Amino acid sequence: MQNRYAGDIGDFGKFGLLRAIFPDSRLGIIWYLVPDESHNKDGRHIDYLKKTEFRICDPELFNKLNDLVQSGRRSVECLQQLKLFYNVVFFSNILSYEGTSTNSEEGRQQRSLIRQKWLNAALKAGLKCEVLFLDLDNGLETKSVTKYSKSAVKYVFLDELKEFAYICPCVVVYHHLGRQGTHTEQIRSRNQWLCSHFNETHSVFALRFKCYSPRAYFFLARKDKADDIKQRLEMFIDSNWNKCFDSIVYRH
Repeated sequence: MQNRYAGDIGDFGKFGLLRAIFPDSRLGIIWYLVPDESHNKDGRHIDYLKKTEFRICDPELFNKLNDLVQSGRRSVECLQQLKLFYNVVFFSNILSYEGTSTNSEEGRQQRSLIRQKWLNAALKAGLKCEVLFLDLDNGLETKSVTKYSKSAVKYVFLDELKEFAYICPCVVVYHHLGRQGTHTEQIRSRNQWLCSHFNETHSVFALRFKCYSPRAYFFLARKDKADDIKQRLEMFIDSNWNKCFDSIVYRH
């Protein structure tokens, strides 16, 4: 997550999803907040605010994000002040490897300590939550990026995901879909990977947000919560949000 993304179509989708499915739950939003970049145009998808078909999905959310964007004060801090959720904990410590390098063992150790300190604080913040949402730039780890690579701050790694799932009955992970294979193939592959590591304790669900730059949301629901989560997702897909989200896929 970067401050420059605040209020864009990604925020509209993710907050709409969380507001609809978990209106009364103790929610923890873990921003994997990284320093703003300027090499691309990410975060500029705000023209959805000119389209009435999005407003009917969640008028209150739409209006609040529109006011935020129009104010020019786009940041995670400002998002947190919008009072979008009934019961929420935000964790917005910046995760950054700036000033370190992997060219030495000392540099790698520094990055390891930075990440572990950040994770410990995030886990403490989410300890009493019923649902945790992990908001990343890119999403689930990939083979091409090690935990201490420069871009690793944009990913959640398996060991971290296991720790979040250990303390919370339901973990929702943002994952940006790429161009290698169809979206269905990518979601199926990621779902299988998650199931291979969590099948004894969790059920896995996935939704695709199909507007603008498509992305997926993976739900790791503890077995005793899975039926309830599935029912909530089915109701969500049958709501006004069906123009933005595809049906539930790949339950394990």
